[in-house]
Amino acid sequence: NNIKIEIIREGNNNKNNSNNDDINVEKKSDKNKKKNNDLILPKGDSYDGEVKDKKPNGKGKYISFDGKIREGIFENGLLKGEGKLMLPNGAVYIGNFIDDKLCGKGKYVLLNKEKYEGEFKEGVKHGIGVLSIPGVGTYSGTFQNGFLEGKGKFSGIDGVIYEGEFLQGNPNGKGKKTYPDKTEYEGDFVKGKEEGKGTKKWSDGQIYIGEFKNG
Repeated sequence: NNIKIEIIREGNNNKNNSNNDDINVEKKSDKNKKKNNDLILPKGDSYDGEVKDKKPNGKGKYISFDGKIREGIFENGLLKGEGKLMLPNGAVYIGNFIDDKLCGKGKYVLLNKEKYEGEFKEGVKHGIGVLSIPGVGTYSGTFQNGFLEGKGKFSGIDGVIYEGEFLQGNPNGKGKKTYPDKTEYEGDFVKGKEEGKGTKKWSDGQIYIGEFKNG
């Protein structure tokens, strides 16, 4: 009956698609550059939009050689403000950017229909948001560095509901867990398990108040 939610990080199956693969044309060698009018791009990339100082500046659309598409307002070659990011794996993000990184409020949807809407920082979920994972459930609450952490509520597709404190994706601290048959536990949790002081009320009316171990 443990609740554990695995967060799928964007691009963690391919180191080349990490959130830190920012494009910096000044770091590209000359042989990997091509010149299109006043714009200098890495080889294989294309850009349609406003240009200043040989970099994307203003409204535009940038397509990288690896299939990643960025669209919005650019500043010195990087997205800043409202924009859109489309990855080759089908993931789509619409929201705020700072220096090409997901930062501020936004929404992403993965190919498997997993979706998150809320706050981002440095390219990961951070702040208040809602995460829905097909076949698992929905979490609404606080995120820290990509993890469910802080106070929140998880509703599983199996009917289990947990509301309380989370730590790195697991119920941890004070919380309340309700089962489909209306059995309830309220008290301490450790790494997703009912552990510590708590109260459990079964659907048949039985009540236990005291210490719990390993759920």
